[in-house]
Amino acid sequence: MTDSASVVRPADVAKRKRVALLLAQAAELEHAAMCMYLFASSTMKSTVAEGGVTLVQLETMRQWRAHMMVVAREEMEHLGIVLNLLSAIGEAPVLRRRNFPFTVEYGGDTLDLSLEPFSVRAVRSFALLEMPQGLPRNSEGWRILSANDPHFSPKQFDLIAKLYDEIEHLVSTIPEAHLFIGPHDAQFVNDSLMPLTIRGISIAGAPLYNVNLTAITNRETAVAAIKQLKEEGEGSRLEGGKESHFGIFLDILVALTAHGDPAFQPARPVVSNPTIANTGPSRVTHPITVRAMALFDMCYETLTVMLSRYFAATDETPDDIYALERAAFFPMMTTVIRPLAECLTYMPAFENGDQSVLAGPSFVLPSNIAFLPHHRAAFDLITQDYTQAIDQAHELKQLAAKRDAPAWLAAQADRITQVYQILWRSRMNLAVNRKTGKPAP
Repeated sequence: MTDSASVVRPADVAKRKRVALLLAQAAELEHAAMCMYLFASSTMKSTVAEGGVTLVQLETMRQWRAHMMVVAREEMEHLGIVLNLLSAIGEAPVLRRRNFPFTVEYGGDTLDLSLEPFSVRAVRSFALLEMPQGLPRNSEGWRILSANDPHFSPKQFDLIAKLYDEIEHLVSTIPEAHLFIGPHDAQFVNDSLMPLTIRGISIAGAPLYNVNLTAITNRETAVAAIKQLKEEGEGSRLEGGKESHFGIFLDILVALTAHGDPAFQPARPVVSNPTIANTGPSRVTHPITVRAMALFDMCYETLTVMLSRYFAATDETPDDIYALERAAFFPMMTTVIRPLAECLTYMPAFENGDQSVLAGPSFVLPSNIAFLPHHRAAFDLITQDYTQAIDQAHELKQLAAKRDAPAWLAAQADRITQVYQILWRSRMNLAVNRKTGKPAP
């Protein structure tokens, strides 16, 4: 006789599949939001010589950029939480994402996601993306966002809130024994996420870059994780405090619209949704810039592949995990992806025409990117990707060092050289750390 407690009802099977589908959509949204915020922050001017900004305005902009980077880092945390939720229910991590611009649909609602330079329009779109559900009509948020928009309706922007509401509802109703079937050690919690020492200060177990991942093992911890996602910006039923994503973007929007200086131009003239893959007005054609964007795309793809393996480790040794961690988080994210993104916003987008129109990071992912299932082959392929990126970085470094290099490229020579050196060192460390669990001397 079959034990009724071990029988999975068809309705619960359907619900579980639905949870997996919605979490995959949530992962794409968190991933996309992080890219959008990084793109906008990379376009912000940094010197008075760029024009359109004063020293006082630059200091204010520095604070805005810092706040935006905090939000972007928390989006990385949110993506990690969603990936842990997927692991908790036995699913693989989802780091694939459609390329910008694209439209997200859920429950009859839509959201248009796009890479835009820093501006009133961009920051307003960020605030709308992070807007709490049920925004009160008499609130400051309503007043600011409805300005010059007589048809403003918060319900148009409740997609993320509704998405997480359904995820929470399903997680709360499916029997735990049939839902939380993933191995606990496949998740990554704060103690295992970058337990490093920086400048002699031990930070093991402390959240880095505002990243704080906890284990999800049952309904209680899953619901708590989902509520965290809501309260920090996506889908909260309250207006949100000043530290919420919504509150941060609202403050920037207020200051940005109230500065009163018509000459103020905080962003470089960067094209929206730059790409080297498609045709159309956003396609970058300058040959040197195309090579730089190809390098960025290669590094971004390699980072994504490493994170996929990191969040779905199977038969990796502890040294393998350490190697992925050291390769992906500090070197690639902070000293390759970010400086390359900023470097691209100084480069002309088009070979012919207006040379003042600049490029930027495309955050393009190939359509076939997926989790690499075989341990040894995965590391071999990651190493091959590193080698390709190193070759591309070396060629760009040589171009920037030539005597007849364009001034805009020569100005980025040191940054490009540093990226090349870091990629080379990171590839070596990936191999050494897998053997010893320690960085190369």
